[in-house]
Amino acid sequence: MSQAQEPLRVLQLVGVGYEVGGAERSVKALTENLREKGHDVLVVASDRVVADHSAFSDRVIPAITGRSVGRFARHVWSWAAYRALRQIIAEFRPHVVHLHAPSDFSPSLFWAVRGVPTVLTVHGPEDFTLELLPWRIASSEYHRHSYRRADLTLPGRLRYWHLRALQRPLTRAGFGHLDAVIAPSRYLAETLRHDVAPARIRQIYNGLSLPAPAPQASAPTVLFVGRLERVKGVEWLVQAMRSVVTELASAKLVLVGRGSDEDRVREVIQQNGLAAHTEICGWLTGNRLRERYEQAALVVVPSLWPEVFGQVAIEAMGTARPVVASRVGGIPEIVEDGHTGHLVSPGDEAGLAEAILDLLTDKAKAAAFGAAGRQRAEQLFSIASFSDRLERLYAEVIAARLAES
Repeated sequence: MSQAQEPLRVLQLVGVGYEVGGAERSVKALTENLREKGHDVLVVASDRVVADHSAFSDRVIPAITGRSVGRFARHVWSWAAYRALRQIIAEFRPHVVHLHAPSDFSPSLFWAVRGVPTVLTVHGPEDFTLELLPWRIASSEYHRHSYRRADLTLPGRLRYWHLRALQRPLTRAGFGHLDAVIAPSRYLAETLRHDVAPARIRQIYNGLSLPAPAPQASAPTVLFVGRLERVKGVEWLVQAMRSVVTELASAKLVLVGRGSDEDRVREVIQQNGLAAHTEICGWLTGNRLRERYEQAALVVVPSLWPEVFGQVAIEAMGTARPVVASRVGGIPEIVEDGHTGHLVSPGDEAGLAEAILDLLTDKAKAAAFGAAGRQRAEQLFSIASFSDRLERLYAEVIAARLAES
């Protein structure tokens, strides 16, 4: 914060007040940095509880709950969330509101922030992202879990058209209360042009509090961090590790995370004879997660869906670890193929195994990629530069609102 800039009251609203994914870790890091700069930040999240995690939110509003008709109605409009957020805004009187994961609260929150300068960061597929709508539907709603629209089951088709014909138009109607929409990657900025007026889109890479770079690990450990779900490509990674272990018997896979596909992942591990080579750690945060990065020889981001940012890749690069990742979404903007890691086509089992083996067996290359990744993370993805850009955006939208009044 510059000397001329007064401290701001910033309300950050996020779907879950726990570090369960990249969006939540980004909000937590941003909140801590803005507070260090002297701003008054209030974090509001849903009242959904995540076991084995510590909440970082300050206030909660009701999550969408219930069954069938009631839950459907609250996804369209949640009066409970609307009233709770209006009350918090009246009490806190923020200069600016920053929204994250709006689909967790229904479109009602866009009307709840009316009258306050507001920006929205899109962290992934949402109810209004036309090109990404298929990824808002569970893999179980597709035949063969394909995520191809042609393979949608009847319930899946109903869900898709509910999103496209109802949720998306209603959400976009609420965009009139937004001053800017932030895209964490150039890929997403281009994708959002189907959903948001281009003049309102700002492309700003998320930033992280980068860890200290760690010495190269001696053991051939491959690390995955994320939700254990089909879209994250964990099953594909496990199958590729079968070839890796055949060539390098000491190789080990560590999976950090939990998710709806965990039982299936364990089954695939058994089927491929990798039980002795695989460790599933559950969710880890803070120092325990950092230790896993430091113990890894490389980190794999095998996503099948178009990741809009790829925060795990940056966390790995911050620790000076090379990255093997899918060539999807915004990941190629983070991982430089042949310089900070390897990019492979999603689903290419042989290609993924080859990329992993290359870095496990060529320690000089792995070290060079790790050092280059650390340098790139410092240049593009530090929390300091991220919060500086957001401060400027906050000031811009506040000034624009004042000029209109």
